[in-house]
Amino acid sequence: MLEVKNLTLGDAFSFEKEGALGELFSVVVVKYSYDIKEGELRLSNNPPGITLADRYFGEPEKSSLEIEGDLVLQKPGTDLWLTGKAKAPSNKPERGWTAEIQVGPIGAVYALCGPRYWEFQDPKGWTLTQPEEVTSVELRYENAFGGLRQTAAAELEAWPSNPVGKGYLNVGGLNRKERYGAPSILFADDVYTKPEHLPRTAPLGPINRWWKERYKFAGTYDKAWEDTWKGKRPFPCLPADFNTRFCNAAHPTFVATPHLKGGEPMVLSGFGSDLNLKTHVPTVAHEALIRDGSRAGELSPFLLDTVHVDLTNSQVHFVWRLTLPASLDASSALVRLADLEK
Repeated sequence: MLEVKNLTLGDAFSFEKEGALGELFSVVVVKYSYDIKEGELRLSNNPPGITLADRYFGEPEKSSLEIEGDLVLQKPGTDLWLTGKAKAPSNKPERGWTAEIQVGPIGAVYALCGPRYWEFQDPKGWTLTQPEEVTSVELRYENAFGGLRQTAAAELEAWPSNPVGKGYLNVGGLNRKERYGAPSILFADDVYTKPEHLPRTAPLGPINRWWKERYKFAGTYDKAWEDTWKGKRPFPCLPADFNTRFCNAAHPTFVATPHLKGGEPMVLSGFGSDLNLKTHVPTVAHEALIRDGSRAGELSPFLLDTVHVDLTNSQVHFVWRLTLPASLDASSALVRLADLEK
């Protein structure tokens, strides 16, 4: 295990992870938290620290991720996560409003609203009810477009981008005496006026590892993979075609490639009168001075791979990561600030 001396202004943590074919890596993460105050980011005196484990809103197989742990191997791009509740701009009950997030090259404009339903009204047919008035909308995939629907063969079919959402309907198989939930979170420019419409799933927080948009990067787990490791170790290694893009937990449209470097514009609006933000990603850089092994004395830069906009705590969390092959035989490293904006 790599011993780390932390000289940064954030929390640091080191751990080991296996890559494809069993190669061992030493990983160091540095995490900063900033409070959203008066339209600016201010280094927080109350950071939550490193997230060691995943948390779900309910049963893992039936709900979305609330937060994913920081202990992953590496991310080939920067994740953007948006979690918490969007509050009505007037601080009073509203039927709907728009909100926007922009971080460098990635972002979205949302149409948010209260609960609404598809109801059959004669002679109009299936009609979308007016949204209920709400003071906030919870930003989780259960409230975005998606879900499960029953096919003509009476089989359940999942919306690939979001199997826990609302609105993915087989119109021909609906019961006219029932009403069906419609999404409260959409892209503002998507059309959703008929039950057969298939709008895009709006990007929010991290997505589950077994959802199609992410699982496709996990590699091939077949008999050949099983046979490769049979009798060689207690647990098989990751397959040779494992792609580290699997470690990016963000919705595909919320992954910045190449990584953000700091200084990119950052905007939040419509998520609450106290959460408006117009600033930039902090220009913070970190490096590790390897103190021994085959690369003793070498400086290794960290990559900014996670930006988490945490509306619940009025904070933004930034995670930088360094991944080193354990074959370097480095046992200690000095993690320090390379440059901090004053």
